[in-house]
Amino acid sequence: MHKFSLALLFLLLIPCVLLARLSTRHSSVSIHRELRPASAVQPVTICSGATVVILGETPVFTPTVYTWEVLLQGNNWVNAPGINSTADYLSSALLNASSADIMFDIRRKIISGNTVAYDSFYEVTVQSSPPIVNNSITSPATTDFCLSGTPATLTGSTPIGGNGNFVYRWQSSTDNINFTTITGATTKDYTPSLISTTTYYRRSVSAGNCVVPGISNTITILIVPPVSNNNITAPPITIFCAAGDPGAIIGSAASGGNGTYAYQWQSSTNNTSFINIPGANTKDYTPQTVNATTYYRRSATSGSCTVPVLSNTVTIAIASAIADNTITAPTIGNFCMSGDPANITGSTPSGGDGAYAYQWQSSSDNTNFTDISGANTKDYNPQTIGTTTYYRRSVTSGTCAVPVLSNTVTIVIASAIADNTITAPNIISFCVTGDPANMIGSTPSGGDGTYVYQWQSSTNNTTFTDISGASTKDYNPTAINVTTYYRRSITSGTCAVPVFSNTVTIVIASAIADNTITAPTISNFCVTGDPANISGSIPSGGNGTYAYQWQSSTNNTSFTDISGANTKDYNPQAINVTTYYRRSVTSGTCAVPVLSNTVTIVIASAIAENTLTAPTVSSFCVTGDPANIAGSTPSGGDGTYAYQWQSSTNNTSFTDISGGNTKDYNPQAISTTTYYRRLVTSGSCATFTLSNVVVINVLSTPTTPTLITPLNVTIKLGSSTTLSVDAQPGMIYKWYDSATKSTLLFTGSTFVTPALGTSSTFYVESSNGLCSSAGLGMAQVKIEPPFADIYVPNAFTPNGDGQNDEVHVHGELIKTLGFYVYSQWGELLFTTTDKNRGWDGTYKGKLQPLGVYIYTLRATMNDGQQINKKGTITLLQ
Repeated sequence: MHKFSLALLFLLLIPCVLLARLSTRHSSVSIHRELRPASAVQPVTICSGATVVILGETPVFTPTVYTWEVLLQGNNWVNAPGINSTADYLSSALLNASSADIMFDIRRKIISGNTVAYDSFYEVTVQSSPPIVNNSITSPATTDFCLSGTPATLTGSTPIGGNGNFVYRWQSSTDNINFTTITGATTKDYTPSLISTTTYYRRSVSAGNCVVPGISNTITILIVPPVSNNNITAPPITIFCAAGDPGAIIGSAASGGNGTYAYQWQSSTNNTSFINIPGANTKDYTPQTVNATTYYRRSATSGSCTVPVLSNTVTIAIASAIADNTITAPTIGNFCMSGDPANITGSTPSGGDGAYAYQWQSSSDNTNFTDISGANTKDYNPQTIGTTTYYRRSVTSGTCAVPVLSNTVTIVIASAIADNTITAPNIISFCVTGDPANMIGSTPSGGDGTYVYQWQSSTNNTTFTDISGASTKDYNPTAINVTTYYRRSITSGTCAVPVFSNTVTIVIASAIADNTITAPTISNFCVTGDPANISGSIPSGGNGTYAYQWQSSTNNTSFTDISGANTKDYNPQAINVTTYYRRSVTSGTCAVPVLSNTVTIVIASAIAENTLTAPTVSSFCVTGDPANIAGSTPSGGDGTYAYQWQSSTNNTSFTDISGGNTKDYNPQAISTTTYYRRLVTSGSCATFTLSNVVVINVLSTPTTPTLITPLNVTIKLGSSTTLSVDAQPGMIYKWYDSATKSTLLFTGSTFVTPALGTSSTFYVESSNGLCSSAGLGMAQVKIEPPFADIYVPNAFTPNGDGQNDEVHVHGELIKTLGFYVYSQWGELLFTTTDKNRGWDGTYKGKLQPLGVYIYTLRATMNDGQQINKKGTITLLQ
């Protein structure tokens, strides 16, 4: 930092104080100096900032003060930079940061008292020394090698600095600390030779004596040792029979490489062609279950050691399963009661190690087998047996120590046939004829388990014959019409003597007949009725004893039993709906009910739906001729209807209308309110059924309304008044502006006039909704005599209803007028000089919004008086 600071200081001084000159011979800058003998100048060449002692000459006297000076531009000497007060001068303060040499003239000034002298004249050349930069080297594509490697070219950049004449020296190191120069490696780039250890490379660049060599970055070429110690250890068990699930194969921790290892386990079924095991990439490997001899090994790679190193091979041996262990039954394998079977032949097995150990076994249930003592040969001849026995052979061979069992040979010993019983169907008695249900035969026991059935029948329970085709366990007889007896015979295998079951009897009885019933004398009623006794005949057939059940129905389709109606005859209770009756009879085994004929008791329903519909016009004024009154078509009764129309003037006392016997009725003209109704009868329903009442109203003319308020009222100009009539119940009052009723002003008994500017007459009419009064009530509203005042309403409603649609200036003595209407913002909306013209609330044809507007007016009255007025108008709707 000190050197840099001094250099900076001197560089700042050079352009200000030094006189430079260019030496064409040396291509350097020289400082002018005062003339002195050439022999007195001593040349010195140094590097910029170099510490060189410039010796002072022996002084001619003993000085007390030394001052070294440097010659400036204009032949001015100034104190030299740095330490300048010693006998000698250190050159370290003479700096040169340019690209060319600089020459300095220096001398020493000596003082002793008043004596001043100069000596030690030097011409110092300071050489330029720009530092070397842009010295970098680039790695080749491959920088990692396994065991050894020849790297590609290390590319060096083109440096900058120094004197431009660059000298390259490539250096290498095995520890990245101590570097040595590589002999002959003096070019910009460098291609290393084969190396077998990790090596570090850098480049040194120099350019001139005054420049410090530049050192580049370092490139590392990594040499890793080969992968080794790749061993695997087999699991404890390596031999299996048929299939096996080996334990883990343990792999050693590999060494060499870059310390990080990629494992790949491989397998083979021939120890020649190995394939990678998917997902097996860890140090150890646990094989899956195998069913064939399999060879395992592990490959390992590490970093640049990409050629897989293979481990030793571990073999998992699988012996083939024992097969072909079959035994063949003797020719005769079924006996009755007991038997002595012939030889059971066993096959020669395969698989295992080829040497086989046999053990014959027997069982009485084909589940629990026990070894047969001494039965250790390939074949076996059983002893005499009295029960069904099952035989099999077990085989082992070498490591296949789990016994392999043969098929089973069964020697069947059939027991005597037993349990031959048959069960009758639920119904064993029929009337006239019958189709018996299935007869269930038990499952027999004994024999060989396969049974031959033969069903037999008889009509006398002595002589039985085989039933053709009836050879199944159960039997469903065909329909019969005579009592019949049934039994079943059975044989089974070698048990060929038929065994007979018990006998089942099916009984057939004769049919029931003569079941009839007779209706009572009266069998038709209206709405409700209590029929007389229904008589039943005495039946025949069956067993002579009869069970009766009377039934009823309201639709002659679905009948239900009548509780307690179990006698030969039946007296029905009162009913209110048409009902059908019948009797069912059973007798003994003739359990299917025999039904009698049906007796019908008719109940006609009440007459209903007797309604009238009024004509469209049912009210008249003074008199009227009503249109047709429509009557509905009734329901109920016997379907044929008798009509009678009646009328009344008080809705209480009705009289028959002569000739009014049709479904509908068209009244004659009437002059009083009249009520109408219709009576209906039908068949036995002789009591009249009344319809609703239809009223035809005839209204009288109302009287002229009577005004309560005075007929003549006087009010001020621009005010209103209230007019009222003596209101009568049910009356409607309408107010008009003329006797011709041209404009309806209001409906109601009390009328509030609008604000009036002139005297007006109002007319009122009374109405009952249909008839209006013959005359009109009249009221006159007068305005007080004219006065010089001017009136402008403060509100109006321009909604097009004909009332207060415009705002006018009122005054009967106005001669001339100027009327102006403004918005709240001062915009002129309307102006007129015609007192009969008012503002309708629009501006340029558009209705203005609700709100307050300002008006001004200027009027001249008939007497010459000038009136100015201002106010507000509210626009409403």
